[in-house]
Amino acid sequence: MPTFIPDKVITQIIVQNAGDLRVVEMPDAITIEESAFFDCVNLESVSMPNVKTIRYRAFAECSTLTTVEMPTVETIGESAFAECSNLTTVEMPKVLTIGESAFYRCAKLTNVEMSEVKDIPVGAFDCCVGLESVTLRNVLTLGEYAFYGCDNLTNVKMPALTILPDGAFYGCAKLTNVLLDKVTTIPYGAFDGCVNITYVLMHSVTTIPAGAFEDCVKLTTVLMHKVQTIGENAFCGCTELESVEMPNVTTIRQNAFSYCAKLKSVEMSNVNTLQNHVFYGCTKLGSVEMPNVTDIRMCTFYGCTELKSVTLPNVNTLEKHAFSYCAELESVEMPNVNTLEKQAFYGCVNLKKVEMPNVNTLEKQAFFGCTKLAKVDMPNVKTIGQNAFSYCAELKSVEMSNAVTIEESAFFDCVNLESVSMPNVKTIKKNAFSYCAKLTNVNMPNAVTIEESAFFDCVNLESVSMPNVKTIKKNAFSYCAKLTNVLMHNVLTLGASAFAECSELITVEMPNVETLRESAFAGCTELKLVTLPNVLTLGASAFAGCTELESVKMPKVLTLGESAFAECSKLTNVILHTVETIGQNAFAECITLKSVTLSNVKSIGMRAFDGCVALTNVNMPNVETIAESAFYDCITLELVTLPEVKTIGEYAFAGCTELKSVTLSKVKTIRKSAFSGCVALTTVNMPNVETLQNHVFYGCTDLNSVNMPDDAYNAYTGWNKITVERPQPNPALRF
Repeated sequence: MPTFIPDKVITQIIVQNAGDLRVVEMPDAITIEESAFFDCVNLESVSMPNVKTIRYRAFAECSTLTTVEMPTVETIGESAFAECSNLTTVEMPKVLTIGESAFYRCAKLTNVEMSEVKDIPVGAFDCCVGLESVTLRNVLTLGEYAFYGCDNLTNVKMPALTILPDGAFYGCAKLTNVLLDKVTTIPYGAFDGCVNITYVLMHSVTTIPAGAFEDCVKLTTVLMHKVQTIGENAFCGCTELESVEMPNVTTIRQNAFSYCAKLKSVEMSNVNTLQNHVFYGCTKLGSVEMPNVTDIRMCTFYGCTELKSVTLPNVNTLEKHAFSYCAELESVEMPNVNTLEKQAFYGCVNLKKVEMPNVNTLEKQAFFGCTKLAKVDMPNVKTIGQNAFSYCAELKSVEMSNAVTIEESAFFDCVNLESVSMPNVKTIKKNAFSYCAKLTNVNMPNAVTIEESAFFDCVNLESVSMPNVKTIKKNAFSYCAKLTNVLMHNVLTLGASAFAECSELITVEMPNVETLRESAFAGCTELKLVTLPNVLTLGASAFAGCTELESVKMPKVLTLGESAFAECSKLTNVILHTVETIGQNAFAECITLKSVTLSNVKSIGMRAFDGCVALTNVNMPNVETIAESAFYDCITLELVTLPEVKTIGEYAFAGCTELKSVTLSKVKTIRKSAFSGCVALTTVNMPNVETLQNHVFYGCTDLNSVNMPDDAYNAYTGWNKITVERPQPNPALRF
């Protein structure tokens, strides 16, 4: 039976811990004091049609209270209904003021309508996990975390609210619709964790702070026509967001829309600043028009795989990764951009056209892997960065009239690049045009330095015009199979393998080159004429395998490196008056070489003339040392005059089957088998020889005249198989 108090003036009621109290009807009660019904654990319903004021914790912890009828109440104190865990219905149409935590943890409260209340304080409905709908038409202010943890709240209407506090709806996981038409500012984390919010209308908001709607994965529509600034991560991870209309926004901070995987269109005609990662991973974004933006920051559109067109007429700078992996991007119009930073368009595999007439700086990998890019017109660019156009498979022509430096691998593997016009370029870095298989013509009249592998394997390169180049480094033109003529009058240094395997190269004119590194022209199988009037040093294998080389003019060369002319099978005559040192295998297997004049040579390396089967005459008046196998198997060599030689190495003339006479006036030492197999040798004149090692004349079956000192003659044990006549009347000699 309900507790009933008859009509009379009742100003205060204090009932605490009334364990059996279930129903209260107080038609004339006006004020309910602090803790009046605190912990009335069996209280189920309260009817107080005339109450005006409910004080602090008045009904707190009334855990079975379900219904409250207080149609005239105006003030609800702090924690008044806190932890009324079964409270489902509250009818308080005239309430004006609610205290902090007034309905804290009212877990079954589902609906709140308070049409007159103007202020909702801190934690007023905190953890009301059953609350589904809130209509507060006249609320002007909302306390921090007012609806914190209201897990089932779906709709919020507060059309008069102007200020939204921190964490107001934090953790409201089922919130779907928000109508806050007069809110001007959204604080940090206001909707953090509202994973089901779909619709937001805030026509008066001007600033969206950091993380405001972060990870609201069901959000599809945002209407905020007065927004000017969007904070970092504001809509990050809103994977269902499809469109954004914010015509007045001017600044968008980093990650604002990153990972909005369904965002298709953006209308932001007044934006002028985009910070890092703004649209990162917006895989459905199709077009962007931002006529006032001046800078695109790092990774702004990274991974926008369906972005097809970009119009940014006033942008000046594209920072690194700005459009990386925009796989469907086809055209870009940025007439005022002057700087493209690292990987700006990296991996834009469908990009076909780029119009950037004012670009002056192109950084590393700017267009790397843009496989359909066909033409580039950047007349003002001065530096082309490392790998800037690497793997641009459809790129056919490049016009960069003001380029000064081409960095490493800038056009690496541009397999369809046909022509390059860069009249002002001075430096071409490593691998700049490597594997540009269709490049036919290069015109770089002011180039000074060509670095390692710059044109490596440009198999169709036919013509190179670089009249001012001074340095060509390693492998610069290796495997340029169609290159026929090289005219580079100012080259001073030619690096290792610079023109190696240029199989159709016919003539080379480099009148000022001083140094040719190893393998500089190795494998140039059609090379016939070489004119290098100032070369001083010829590196190892410099002309090795030049099978058509017939003539060499190098009047100043001092050193021939190892295998310098090895396997030059048509070289017939060599006159090198200034050379002093011949490296090993220098002329090995030069099978048509007939005559060698090396007036100043002092040292001949191992196997230097090995296999020169046509060599008949050797004129080396100043040679002092002949190394092992130097003339091995020179089967037509007939005459050797080496007046200054002092040492002859092992097998030096072995197998020279036509050699008939040897005059070695100053020789001191002849090592083993030096003349073995010289079956036609008849006369040896060695008046000063001191040491003959084993088998020096092994197999010299026709040797019959030897002029040498007794001691050397007697010490040699190989005479028993040949008959030798010794000249008279020298008493030191005998038959």
